[in-house]
Amino acid sequence: YRGAAAAPISVALEDAGPGRAVVRVEGFHAGAGGAQLLRYVTRLTFEAGRSRVGVHHTIIEGRVLGSGNAGIEGQLSSRLDRAGVRLHLRRTSALSGRVSAEGPETAADLGDAGSLEVIQHAHHDWTRPLAYDVRRDGAVVASGARARQAWIGLADARWGMAAATRDFWRKSPQRLAVRGNGVLEIEFPAESF
Repeated sequence: YRGAAAAPISVALEDAGPGRAVVRVEGFHAGAGGAQLLRYVTRLTFEAGRSRVGVHHTIIEGRVLGSGNAGIEGQLSSRLDRAGVRLHLRRTSALSGRVSAEGPETAADLGDAGSLEVIQHAHHDWTRPLAYDVRRDGAVVASGARARQAWIGLADARWGMAAATRDFWRKSPQRLAVRGNGVLEIEFPAESF
């Protein structure tokens, strides 16, 4: 489902304080046929004197019936087998990446086909702690268990972007990845929920 399949429902200046502005964008993710599915609210935070933009994207099961307080029985729902966010960095030179999950940082020049990622192991034995791997070009370079924080970054000589999460061990998201073609991906658990 792509947020770009339809125009947003609303775009509003939510906060305009000294040196900071927050733009709130609300809409629906849509299926291939244009059917509205999961609602989203994205907040873009701009700060004076900084070239970075903060992006906070919330996915909401927003098609509730009635008051929404009657319980989940009979409510509309969307079945998710895979979900995530893919961002593209328009590069001006060769890209480098950095990734970390509790341990030391792993950095690499990515070239056109290189990759870095941190990924949770998928398992269903909840009596054992979740474990993770840091991978460079598909090969494991570090491993650990129960990462409280994980982050990943992608940059060229001029621009960059990064994604970070706390409580990574709870599998939300399950994978953070960057590629030499300028793509940063945040992937949620690859299981129905």
